[in-house]
Amino acid sequence: MKIYIAGPISNGGKIRDSKMQELFVEDAIQAGIALLVMGHAPFIPHLNFYFEQKIKSWGFKLTHEDYLKWDFEWVKQSDALLRLPGTSNGSDQEVQLAKELGIPVYYSLEEVPDAV
Repeated sequence: MKIYIAGPISNGGKIRDSKMQELFVEDAIQAGIALLVMGHAPFIPHLNFYFEQKIKSWGFKLTHEDYLKWDFEWVKQSDALLRLPGTSNGSDQEVQLAKELGIPVYYSLEEVPDAV
């Protein structure tokens, strides 16, 4: 399955501590590795943390809404969504979209079935 990983990273720009954000990215990467080992194809939007650093160096800035619009397109293409723990308004919106589209939402790796 293609599994979108939703979880905290900036909470709508409220969290600006890059060290904390890097910890959130690391959590998402670890979940992505676990999903890959289970035979799934994870999508880790948290990697946009590094994309954002590069795009800023080019003089561009994306808003939180820009990222959500981008993320929603990936949610729509996913077979399932894994919601990582933590406060995240954007992740909550991604979960809501997945539910509206009938995409299964899992709240732990243990809930995710092995790939067939």
